[in-house]
Order: sequence, then C-alpha cells, then structure tokens
Amino acid sequence: MKFALKTRSGFTLIEVALGATILAVAFIGMIDALAIGSEMLDTARKQTIAAQIMQAEAEYLRMQPWSTISSLASKSPDYLSNYADFNPKLNHSSLAPSSLATFANTSFKFSRTVNTNPHANLRWITMTVSWTSITGKAHQRSSNLYIGKYGLNVSYQKP
Repeated sequence: MKFALKTRSGFTLIEVALGATILAVAFIGMIDALAIGSEMLDTARKQTIAAQIMQAEAEYLRMQPWSTISSLASKSPDYLSNYADFNPKLNHSSLAPSSLATFANTSFKFSRTVNTNPHANLRWITMTVSWTSITGKAHQRSSNLYIGKYGLNVSYQKP
C-alpha cells in the first residue's frame, strides 16, 4: 500500500509580507545609523580642527615678546595671526589678516578678546572658533589663555 502524502511547503503571503516589513525597517534603521554616525564624525573632525586653530594661535602668541602681548587691544578684531600656517597656499608676505580659515569645505571664524584684569602683568585671552556643520547647526569652541609678563603661560579649553 502506497500512501500519497501531499504536503505543501513554502511561505504564505502574510509571512512574506511580514518578513519584507521587518527587512525594510532594519534597512531604514541602518541608513539612519549611518547618517547619525556621519554627522558625529563630521562634528568630531571639526572640533579637532577648531582646537588646532586655537592651539596654533596660543603658541603663536606665546612666542611673542611681552611688548607685543601687552599692546594687544582689549577687544581686538576677529583676526587669525598666523593664518598662513593653516593654508599652505599662502605665504606671509602676501597675507592679509583674515578671520576665516577654510577646511573640509567649512569656514571657521576665529575671534579673540583680551582682558587685562585683574593685573597689569597678566593678559587673559579668550579665543573662540565657530562654524556651521553640514546639517546647518552652529557650533563653537572656546579656549582661555593666560600669558604673564614673567613667564606664566596657562591655557584650557572647553567645548
């Protein structure tokens, strides 16, 4: 005796639709994660560039004699002293002072303020770099630099 068993194998239409929905949600999640990761990488890269701009400006100012530091205006214009160091295509002889440095298709605006309080032999210099991210959000990073007439040089940054 032979019994012929007819079994059906395969997926129903509902199972296929449910599987496709789960895959679509997973792909959308991965794409969103890539976009968020890309934004985070861009922000981190630009935070690093801003920190390097401020560090270079701080080192430039530390190399100056006290007569130059003491004559800095209490509110100097937006100005990056050593802009040519950030843009190798420029040389110092043809350099016009600029407050903008451009990296990775982003313009970084540098500003510096000088405070003589509380002592005449100490300068408190606040440097700020600001930029706009690829998403249009404004960012800025600040750094304080203390330069003393007799050799005190301290700086710290805050994001």
